[in-house]
Amino acid sequence: MAAIPQHLIPVQSLAEALQNLRRDIAGQLPADVHERLTTAIEDLVRLQPAGRVLQVGQKAPEFALPELGGRTVALSQQLRAGPVVLTFYRGSWCPYCDLTLRAYSKMIPELNTVGARLVAISPQSEDVALPNAVEHRALGFPVLSDVGNRVAREYGLVYSVGELMRSVLTGFGLDLSLVNGTGGWELPVPATFVVAADARIHWVSVEADYRLRAEPEQILGALRQLKRN
Repeated sequence: MAAIPQHLIPVQSLAEALQNLRRDIAGQLPADVHERLTTAIEDLVRLQPAGRVLQVGQKAPEFALPELGGRTVALSQQLRAGPVVLTFYRGSWCPYCDLTLRAYSKMIPELNTVGARLVAISPQSEDVALPNAVEHRALGFPVLSDVGNRVAREYGLVYSVGELMRSVLTGFGLDLSLVNGTGGWELPVPATFVVAADARIHWVSVEADYRLRAEPEQILGALRQLKRN
């Protein structure tokens, strides 16, 4: 899929931009494909796949993962400078993820004012050429490759993609077994954690419906509260 059009990248409300994207996609897809996709998302939401997600107060598991095309980044290393906003996404091929990462990149000046860093994680292999992957490396924060969803699993986010969603994605020409380099069809539920400098989770947002994401202002609000504590 191509990069998100500039008019869809949010100025203030990510929710509004995601809703606009949702309408655009619905208008582009054949009716039967849109119906199958909607049903697959509803099925996923009913399953509540992130039932074991880590909660506020728990310790964030340590990790060291490669950046797409770059160095290895460790959570403990990032936490030395202050709190970390850790966001898990499906992959650069997902238009909702692409839009979200671009929106979050606009928070960086405000993150700097509260001494926080942003790190994004997806299961896509760094060896696979994917839409938007190159652009994401230039967003101003580490974009890491969690092949096999090892880290996402420790955070309680991993689920197996159902047959209906698998057929829809395959119809789009997307084979997750190749994209993620594992031969399997697993994804993380999109989630964002604010991790305090002591590695304790301060705030969590999890959305089984991948068309919904944490609003930048919610994340910044959690960081401001953490700074006051």
